[in-house]
Amino acid sequence: MRCTTKPAANHSRKISEEALVFLEHAIVLDPEYAIKASGDKDFDILRDDDRFKALVT
Repeated sequence: MRCTTKPAANHSRKISEEALVFLEHAIVLDPEYAIKASGDKDFDILRDDDRFKALVT
């Protein structure tokens, strides 16, 4: 039996990294996105990430 936990965690981490990069680019283009992202439930998975906090505060 093969365990897929590690690849799944790596994939999830990659998606989180990409989301932070895209969010940072959006905020550079329009700082209003920081305010929008801070309350957007789609970012709940990143809410405790220090990089996310730095982007939206």
